[in-house]
Amino acid sequence: MRRRALAALLAAGLMLAGCSAETPTEPDEPHELAPSQPPVDDPVVTVDTYPAVVDPAVLEDAPGAGTRLVVDEAGQVAVAWPELGLAPVDAVLAERVRAGVTAYRSAHPTPAAGTPAATELNGTWSLVGSSRDVAGVLLDTYVHADGTTTDTWATTWYDAQTAAVVPNSALLADPVRFADAVTEALAGQDAVDPVSLTTVLTAGVPVLAFTENGELFVGFDEHQLAGGRTGRITVVLTVDQTEELLSPLGERARDALVEPTLPPAPDGAAPAGEPATDGPATDGPAPSPSPSESSEPTEPGGSTGPAEPAVDCAVEQCVALTFDDGPGPESADLLATLEAVDAPATFFVVGQQVATYPEATAAIAAAGHEIGVHTWDHKNLTRLGARHVEREIDRTATAVEDATGTAPVLFRPPYGATEPAVLARAAAAGLAQVLWSVDPDDAAPVELGAAADAAELTRRVVDRSRPGDVVLLHEQRPVTLAALPGIVAGLRERGLVPVTVSTLLGAPEPGVTYTQRPAG
Repeated sequence: MRRRALAALLAAGLMLAGCSAETPTEPDEPHELAPSQPPVDDPVVTVDTYPAVVDPAVLEDAPGAGTRLVVDEAGQVAVAWPELGLAPVDAVLAERVRAGVTAYRSAHPTPAAGTPAATELNGTWSLVGSSRDVAGVLLDTYVHADGTTTDTWATTWYDAQTAAVVPNSALLADPVRFADAVTEALAGQDAVDPVSLTTVLTAGVPVLAFTENGELFVGFDEHQLAGGRTGRITVVLTVDQTEELLSPLGERARDALVEPTLPPAPDGAAPAGEPATDGPATDGPAPSPSPSESSEPTEPGGSTGPAEPAVDCAVEQCVALTFDDGPGPESADLLATLEAVDAPATFFVVGQQVATYPEATAAIAAAGHEIGVHTWDHKNLTRLGARHVEREIDRTATAVEDATGTAPVLFRPPYGATEPAVLARAAAAGLAQVLWSVDPDDAAPVELGAAADAAELTRRVVDRSRPGDVVLLHEQRPVTLAALPGIVAGLRERGLVPVTVSTLLGAPEPGVTYTQRPAG
């Protein structure tokens, strides 16, 4: 298990001394985890920076922990959040996500089938503290509507000693002194309205976390302190200020970031470092051999296990089954089903999920399947700037290579949304762009045409598939898992041979877009 804390102060963010009158300017998007920063000597005002975060792979070793990733392809909604196996905090996180999605859908109803969505909701998360005493989760929400984007965020802290979710202010010994320190740091900033600042500080700041040096990190929502697009204004207080301001709980929260361990254990779960007595140590997939312990890759894209039987798709009637949005807690069940039906597949993975489930990612490759890039957090790339697109693709490719030992060669843009600039970035990363030719709607809400049961999903895939097709399916869908044996059997009854995408295409070329096997 990796237990390091990742430095997250943005190199591109503009850092200003707290007493400067200069207005923070918007940095190049997006935020990225930056190299480690030394402690600050004075309070620092920044724009669109991030607190330090705990390696999310800690959840793969935590009893009862897991993640949820809900995607509505038609409505362009993709929201991810963690489940720690702790009822109080899990309920709060789920309700915050539910409320956000409900509010978004109320303002932006899902379009009719076949109509491209003009808006987008994306939600991601980070661990900002993890120990047996305290856990902290940062939910980060992105909304695109009316040609603009709005970013909001919020930290949720859990105190294991009281088994309760606590407000950010519980980390502070003296909220009034804290408000004074933040106000002084922001004094003279043209982008900050003093009345708005006072209102927010009175109600409670949305983000309270730490830097890797243990300094208090204070985050405000976009537009919360001023109108116009100034980005999310943040303040980093000094170590000395932090020491004076933290409550005993705040000190434990800081330690949970600086020296992270497994998060609090659910009732009845084994303590850190001890085996569980009732069942497996986690709800996620079983540990898999590391890439160094597996056999050499046998085909492009990440196969490090048994070779797929030699299939010549110029002769055989091949079809490629693909699964988007993993890996996750259910990946082990999907792998077991694919093994039972002896069918290779291609997994287009989300980078944040790979970082959280590196062992599950390695298990996919070790089983002989292919792994492609599905971006870091499932945003529509056509709405992002060039640097953001680069980060979404390249950071995910690196995570896949770190987990499997093999660089991916395939890429699928979320929602199938692409344009020449996206394709050019894929080409620069050495990736072919793979869309699909068969979409049975297993990821859409039922009212938009999703299969209500396994039999219907099976019928859709089998009836619509032809030689050379690429079939779009999704992980973390119970109906998809239930339908898979019937899908594979039905395809074979029609003389179709399931293969990976690279086997179907032969030698996919970087920068080329494929929806199925080219004719001829």
